[in-house]
Amino acid sequence: MRHVRLPKTDENKSDMKTRLNVRPSPRPLLRATLAGLFAATLAAFASPGTLAANAAEPGVLQGAGGHKASGHVEVLKDGAVTKVVLKEDFTLQDAPAPRLAWGKDGYKSGTIFARLAKFKGAQEYTVPAGTDLSQYNEFWIWCEKFDVPLASAKLQ
Repeated sequence: MRHVRLPKTDENKSDMKTRLNVRPSPRPLLRATLAGLFAATLAAFASPGTLAANAAEPGVLQGAGGHKASGHVEVLKDGAVTKVVLKEDFTLQDAPAPRLAWGKDGYKSGTIFARLAKFKGAQEYTVPAGTDLSQYNEFWIWCEKFDVPLASAKLQ
């Protein structure tokens, strides 16, 4: 911020204490910053393979053990973080203790990693670090209370 003092003359003696604040407008800098962020975001999402290289094909959920379920599930990798994404079309019949787990040609005991937050709609869950997903070919929703399957999906 620059301050400019008025010269001490008779015509502006009453304004001797007046200072003019001269500073550049922040708008051009803000516009340039926002434009750069927008361009970087577009480039990240427009690049072929940005998400495709980090995602498996969506699996189709099917009910299990007499329970009803439908929708799609994806496993996405973003750097060191892996997420399970239940898509907007996801639905599951109510159950008392639904948990998310893994399996290889069937549910694998000890693989539960999260509680299901809601029975319908899009949602994301972070897979614990160190989980070796190459060991599994299925995603499971398991009822922990009764130790029964609720739904599963084959993963690509």
